[in-house]
Amino acid sequence: MKRVRQFPDVTVLAFHDDISLVAPVRQLDSVLRWSQEHLRRIGAKLQLAKCTILHHPEVVSEVAQQPNLASLARTTEGLCLHGVPMGTTTYVAQQTRRLPLEHERLIEGILRLSADALPQQLCLFRYCASGRSTYLLRALDAAAGAVLAREVDARSLQVLSRICGPLHDHPLLSAGDAKLVQTQIQLPCRWGGLGFSSQARIQPAAAVDAWLQLFRGPLADLTPTLRLKQLLLNTADPATSPTTLTALAAEIRHLLRTVSENLPADCSPSVARTTTWDGLLNQICAQRPTPPTETTADDPPRPLTRAQRAFANVLHCVAYQDIIDYPTVPAYARSRLRSATAGASATWFRDIPSASATFVTTQQLITNIRQLLGVPLTAHRPSEPCSSCRHTHDVYGYQLLHRCSRSTRMRIHRHNELVRTVARLLRGWGFTDVVVEPGPMSEETPQREPDIQAIHPRTHRTLFFDVVVTSPFLTRRFQRTAARMGCAANTAAQRKMHKYSGIVTDPEDFVPIAIETYGRLATRTMADLRRLTRHLDSDFTILSRAI
Repeated sequence: MKRVRQFPDVTVLAFHDDISLVAPVRQLDSVLRWSQEHLRRIGAKLQLAKCTILHHPEVVSEVAQQPNLASLARTTEGLCLHGVPMGTTTYVAQQTRRLPLEHERLIEGILRLSADALPQQLCLFRYCASGRSTYLLRALDAAAGAVLAREVDARSLQVLSRICGPLHDHPLLSAGDAKLVQTQIQLPCRWGGLGFSSQARIQPAAAVDAWLQLFRGPLADLTPTLRLKQLLLNTADPATSPTTLTALAAEIRHLLRTVSENLPADCSPSVARTTTWDGLLNQICAQRPTPPTETTADDPPRPLTRAQRAFANVLHCVAYQDIIDYPTVPAYARSRLRSATAGASATWFRDIPSASATFVTTQQLITNIRQLLGVPLTAHRPSEPCSSCRHTHDVYGYQLLHRCSRSTRMRIHRHNELVRTVARLLRGWGFTDVVVEPGPMSEETPQREPDIQAIHPRTHRTLFFDVVVTSPFLTRRFQRTAARMGCAANTAAQRKMHKYSGIVTDPEDFVPIAIETYGRLATRTMADLRRLTRHLDSDFTILSRAI
């Protein structure tokens, strides 16, 4: 409530200890600073409460007697608080078997939306159903969480094929291609995937991260937590009979070993320090970071890296590299995945482009998703010639949507969509006199027509923007794109710079907005946009997602 009063324009999306913040760009920096200072303390209190109740059944009866506790279901053997079962072993096992059924009811509720609401359905599956299951993975014990993760993943694949048609189970796909498609479905959006069916991959990290946040939180000095730390440091068998805490320490040890054993041998040192057995144990048993003093103000302690995020990133990177480096993976798949990776790439292929943009139809979105995954398009037969260029179609749509010199409707649609989006962003960033399609820059060069003209709010210089959407599957760029990310976009940006080099006196006055059909921006485009948005004093990675 304190944060709500301090930032009235910010929306809070909270599900117990998982809290998301949605804020306007102008307040994002201050909100993120507040979150870094306070949310970890709030989460530690909630985690300690869950652990205390879960592993001390005698406390369950005391909590169950509270008459005004919200989201509480009571029985004589235990209770369910915010969907998490706590109580006797039999009660927890029974309630854990109920969780997949609740997830199924949530999925069926999303599926009951109208057939035209496919973008909303995909967002609800990714950010609501998946977020809820991730929360449960952090709260349940390791065995129950692993079972739930496997069932959720299997159901997610079924639902995706139900609403988008056959994907990983397409009859025209070989066994190797089907496995490749399923791997890409499980990759996060920033890795060129759909972000579906990856709960089993992150389940051990989610459980470990929940304990790390408790051990390193502001309530880590309580007696039960200190005893757990001592048990984790003690490698010898306990002399006394096993207790609740010793069993819990053994479970945490198993989780830590699971995390460390799944790491690749060549992971970065920063990740290894966070997620190896020694690194995790050191993080658990190390002293909590203290606020900087007068003598340490120049070197403040680094905040704890969330193990769940670090470990999940490593595993997703391993799956991504398996596709890129495996020798039997076709060059088309590598080129497609490289182009769809990085930041907000492939937004057109997954979700609604933007809040104020033209919505794509359900059929367009399904076609886009199948294009992203390299799944055959049922509407295209390889024996039929293209009506525009008379070349033979291919079942994947590459010829029609990427190579046909005449049938360029999809690229034109994305070009116009991007022009409107960039113009809207420039106005939001404080640029003045933003004009779309201002006309030729001079009478001598009637073919040099930029898409946008605007005045910078600080330098007051007139800038020209020209948008180009290119394809990584063009014959002259295909091989280089398969070997290097962003080759098609970078080449298109260079061509635009050469086109306007004799007209614009200062190269910084011209900004090429070069983007590939899968959404990857050119390196020059990213650098120019960073330079032009310095006056906003905000993280450019946040701003670039709008593009």
